Amino acid sequence: MTVLAFLALLTSCLPEGVSMQFDSGLPAIQSITAQVMVDGAAPPTTAQPTGTPGEVTPGSTVSPTSESGQGEAATPSPTGEAEVSPTPTAAPEPSGTDVMISVEVANFEVVDKLGQEAVDGEGHLHFFLDAVPPVMSGVPAVSAPGTYVALADVTYTWPDVQPGLHIFSVELANNDHTPLAAPVVAAAVIWVPDASMASMPQITSISTQVMEAGEAAPPSPTGTPGGSPSPTTEPMEGAVDIMVSIQSANFEVVDALGAENVPGEGHIHYFLDAVPPTFPSILSVTAPGTYVPTAETSHTWTGVLPGVHLLFVELVNNDHTPLNPPVVAGTLITVMPAGVEPTTTPTPPASPTETATPTATVVPPLTTPPASPSPTGPSNGATTIDLVARNLSFNVDTITVPAGAQVTVNFSNQDPGIPHNFAVYTDSTASDVIFRGNIITGTATTTYTFTAPSEPGTYHFQCDPHAAIMNGDFIVE
Repeated sequence: MTVLAFLALLTSCLPEGVSMQFDSGLPAIQSITAQVMVDGAAPPTTAQPTGTPGEVTPGSTVSPTSESGQGEAATPSPTGEAEVSPTPTAAPEPSGTDVMISVEVANFEVVDKLGQEAVDGEGHLHFFLDAVPPVMSGVPAVSAPGTYVALADVTYTWPDVQPGLHIFSVELANNDHTPLAAPVVAAAVIWVPDASMASMPQITSISTQVMEAGEAAPPSPTGTPGGSPSPTTEPMEGAVDIMVSIQSANFEVVDALGAENVPGEGHIHYFLDAVPPTFPSILSVTAPGTYVPTAETSHTWTGVLPGVHLLFVELVNNDHTPLNPPVVAGTLITVMPAGVEPTTTPTPPASPTETATPTATVVPPLTTPPASPSPTGPSNGATTIDLVARNLSFNVDTITVPAGAQVTVNFSNQDPGIPHNFAVYTDSTASDVIFRGNIITGTATTTYTFTAPSEPGTYHFQCDPHAAIMNGDFIVE
């Protein structure tokens, strides 16, 4: 799982329109922390599953990865029926590392009512491991068994996580396990080391905290060698501060920015809504305003506007190049308006050196869709569309069909391991279904058939799991 995969998967889990629903009174996740429990770290405080052990009810249970150690664990399913996983008779010898995930919530009461009727403003949490949190309205926010845990607690420790780069995400859920009306998701990506990497530099924890503007202390001026602060700009109404903090191991953070490289030492680059460069010997810098180099283990981004934001951190050498292998961690969090006038100005980023001319690194754009496809078939109403999902994008953004036509969609999901489908709705709210195809996990193909609306007009099509970025106009003529 790469950093780009984290960016794509987590931003795609927010449905279309959610980005316009930022309100200071809505439920929110205000902070998220991921802690790899390596030797010397604080002991984990594993949250126990809620509900009565042994009861087979969709709401009071966790997935089989939970450490309840009692009775049977029932996994909520989209049908509302529970699937039982028997308790193993003998626990295997752990080969991984525990990872503790903690969040803070606002405008949301965490209650032990799993499986009961949904009540506005209350519910529980779903913790996911390497799975995209489902956000489809009215559908239980559950993923494959072993990839999620549902419980009335703000902390959960994933046991025995295998080495590698992992995505840990959290979603606020209604009592009945469905997503909130405006889905609330936060996530962290962090590397879990194996025995061979025990002595190598690594980030053992990352924490992101949303605060009112001016609440945090001003950031340290370190990390701007040879540079000068950019002019400050007037902060916009509703802006907040975001503090990002890390802990590292086998790495000495030193104020030697721009100096000669020394193995095992260096400093930190913080990134806001930019993917950290990880190419050896190339400066780990992005566009001005999107990164800050510093010899501090925390940095506060000021004047951040409401929206979904990605916060990355990278350990780098003294000369600002990535370590080898690169060491990166990150979080995704949704910022709600602060509701108060910000009192600080945005932190000015600076180029690491005066002589270098860094090249900005940006997220690769999604494939630009061509013009609307020309449906094949006779003009009397039978229409065939060839539709491709690749790189989290459809190959078209407009589909035109005759009114009342019998439509055949030859659908090809070319994204390995990623679920996609094709669905048509009356509009972008996706509240009234015209046709909804089964979800298939790539790479795979399928064929959908349905009857187009008899009323001419512009309708909406989308991939339900990634509606925010995979959608278009379904035109009926």
